[in-house]
Amino acid sequence: MPIIYRIFPDRKLAYIRAWGEVTAEEIVTEGARMFAEPEWENGFNILCDYREISEFDLDREDVEEIVASDKRNEPLLDESRCAVVATDNLVFGISRMWEILSHDTRLTNMVFRDMDEAMAWLGLESDFPLSNHEEH
Repeated sequence: MPIIYRIFPDRKLAYIRAWGEVTAEEIVTEGARMFAEPEWENGFNILCDYREISEFDLDREDVEEIVASDKRNEPLLDESRCAVVATDNLVFGISRMWEILSHDTRLTNMVFRDMDEAMAWLGLESDFPLSNHEEH
C-alpha cells in the first residue's frame, strides 16, 4: 500500500506520506487505522505529504467519501489542523476540492505546494525530522 504514517505524540502530529497510485479507499482505510493507534490523541495535527503521488484517480464522489470519513472521525479531530502538500497540479486540485468540501467539519485544513509553508502553518520547524521514525 503506497501510504504510510508516523505519529509523533510529543509534537501532537501525524505525518502521512503517500506515493505512486493512491485511491480514496486507501486514504480512508489508512486514516481509520491511524486514528485507532494508541498514540493518536484527539486534537493532533496531520501533515499529508502527497508530493510523490503519480496517479490520483479520484472524482468528486471519492472526495465526498473522504469527507464523510472525516465527519465520522470528528470526535478525534477537535481543533485539529491538516496540511496537505501537493506539487502535481492534479493532486493539488483534488486536494483543494477536499479542502473546500470539508469546510463544515471540525478539521481545519489547507493545501500547500511547499513543505516549509505547510510545516510553518502547523507550527513546526522546517528542519523537523519527519523520516527518522518508525513507519506503520
